[in-house]
This record gives sequence, C-alpha cells and structure tokens, in this order.
Amino acid sequence: MKISRLKIKRFRGIRKCRLFFTDHAVLVGDNNSGKSTVLEAIDLALGPDRLSRKPVIDEHDFYLGEYLANEGEKSRKIRIEVTITGLNDEQRSRFADYIEWWDNSKDAFQSGPPGRGC
Repeated sequence: MKISRLKIKRFRGIRKCRLFFTDHAVLVGDNNSGKSTVLEAIDLALGPDRLSRKPVIDEHDFYLGEYLANEGEKSRKIRIEVTITGLNDEQRSRFADYIEWWDNSKDAFQSGPPGRGC
C-alpha cells in the first residue's frame, strides 16, 4: 500500500496543492516551506490517533486562520484527499466498502473496477 496522490485545500499554510508520489519520495525544503504540513495532512486523513484529539482540528489548522465563513459563503472547509494504491488482498477485503477506482488517464474516479483482459 502506498500514497500515490495527495490533494490539500485550505490547510494551514497551504491554500491549494496536489502532490504525486513515486514509489520512493523524500520531502526536502527550507524551514516553513510546508513539509510538516504535508505530513500533518496525511496524519489527519489516515492517522487514527489524530481523531482521538479534542478538537481534531482548531482554528490554526485553517488556511491563514480563516475558519469563519464570510457573508454569503456556506462555510470554510479544509479538504484533504489521499489516493492510495497497491492494496494487498487483505487490505482490499477489509476496505472493500470504501474503495473507489481511479483512472490515471482521466485524472478522475470511475464507476467501477477497471476492465479485465487486454
């Protein structure tokens, strides 16, 4: 199992980004460039320990600390989307009800598993 793609929107210092990970990835950069924010976003989406914190997120987790909606705006939301690939049989069985199929060529989810054959 590996993280292949990460999309972050309005989380800490990241307004919007999309990262693609190869089989081996290293985050390198200056201080305050977002390395820890990327890892915290992954932890927020996938880390069960983070969910036991109360509150799970606070006002400092919102981009520029903007957590209140402006007039006419529905809400301010943090969005973190993690695409995981390479599940083994046990993982596919365990997460069967939550699996969505991804089409790399269209950069979008598809309605069912990819066709077999060919």
